[in-house]
Amino acid sequence: MKIPAMKTAVRQDAAGSKKQLVKDLDNEDPAVRLYAIGALERLTGRSFGYRYYVDGPEREEAIGRWKQWLAEQRGGRSEGEALPDRRPATQPSRSRG
Repeated sequence: MKIPAMKTAVRQDAAGSKKQLVKDLDNEDPAVRLYAIGALERLTGRSFGYRYYVDGPEREEAIGRWKQWLAEQRGGRSEGEALPDRRPATQPSRSRG
C-alpha cells in the first residue's frame, strides 16, 4: 500500500486495509514501515512492540503478533478461508388454527 493510501485508510477507518498495513510492516522501505505502523496504531490503538527501524527477530516477532491479532479479528480464520454462514436458521412456520 502506498503512503497516501495509508493516510486515506486511517481517515476512513478502512477495516479492509488492515491486512495490507500488516503486510507493509515487513516492507524493505523504512518509510513505508513507519507509515504502516502509524496507520495501524491510529486505527487500533495498539503497537505490539513493533518499531519500524528494528530489523531481525525483534521485528519478525512483532509482525507475528500483528498477524495473530489480524487472525483473531477475522475470527481465527486463516488467509483465504471462507467466512462461516452467519444466516439465521429458518424456523418452520406454525399455522394458527
